[in-house]
Amino acid sequence: MNFIPEQTKTAASVPYFEDVSSDAGWQGQTTNKTIATLKSEITASISRLGGMIVGFQKGIFNTDDKSRDGFRIHYTIETPDGKLIPGRIDIAALPTRPY
Repeated sequence: MNFIPEQTKTAASVPYFEDVSSDAGWQGQTTNKTIATLKSEITASISRLGGMIVGFQKGIFNTDDKSRDGFRIHYTIETPDGKLIPGRIDIAALPTRPY
């Protein structure tokens, strides 16, 4: 079976933080954990896969007219034959309404 990734989200499909609710299926989309705690948890998870975090890059994701704070996580995972496969995870917060 071939893997077909989801299409990139457009700004129209990303709601503002102020408009989401648990009734609409957004429960679990917020956290009270610190950035340091989240980085530690992500590092431990990648490590369990046989990987290593190369770096966390803080940045702004722009989708049409909405700006979203986020991180880009660079990592490598070692294959059974010793090759290092690089990877990247992009994590973006929901945009907030400009005031």
